[in-house]
Amino acid sequence: MGTQDLAGRCLPFAQSFFGAPIRYDYAFQAWEATQHKGGVNDPLPDVPVLLWFSHIGRYYSHSKGVWETVNAGHVTIHVPGDAIYSSPTSGYGSQRFATIREIEQAFNATYVGWSLDINGLLVAAWEEDDDMYSDDDRTRDNQVARDVKGIRETVAEIKETLERFPAVDDAIFKKTKTSFGTPGGLLLQAKRTDDALFKDTETSFGTPGGVLKTLRVVLDKLDEISGGKAGGE
Repeated sequence: MGTQDLAGRCLPFAQSFFGAPIRYDYAFQAWEATQHKGGVNDPLPDVPVLLWFSHIGRYYSHSKGVWETVNAGHVTIHVPGDAIYSSPTSGYGSQRFATIREIEQAFNATYVGWSLDINGLLVAAWEEDDDMYSDDDRTRDNQVARDVKGIRETVAEIKETLERFPAVDDAIFKKTKTSFGTPGGLLLQAKRTDDALFKDTETSFGTPGGVLKTLRVVLDKLDEISGGKAGGE
């Protein structure tokens, strides 16, 4: 493979491979901007496509000029009948993989889907089988993607509220016997809050949409409590 680059430069590697324009600092930003894509459970097209991954680490943002802990993601190129090509895990060059699982293990990453485009450039044309991926499937997957994005944003708002009003965790949610100190505790707290305190909301943790609804109930309650608290200080 002719394309080569340094370890940690997967996005420039993919951009160079396809001759795509430069638009983003991180691969995950580029993934979120793709328009022609498939999810984790969708079959890979029989044309070269980009495979995208979630990966959190500490990286340098060229646009901001700072180091930051961020979901930088990872991106590779799948060539049907050949291999999956990636920037290397160390040093300079390129690295060849046989499966998505190998990439997940090598880069401590999680596969999130594939795309036919990168940074606004359509790299391949492919007609998907309508029997395999219906309009209902696409609508469902798009809704799930929106719900997951909403979950991330709502969790961030909840954590920000609790940082400003730490007594809320201890005083208001004592019944649930959990802590908001970790993401796992946050979700468990929200689940128990759903069961014990907010039964009238009729939300469910069975779907991303249900998670989002419950988290928003928690956030609304926190805003109500912290707003009153702020007014009394």
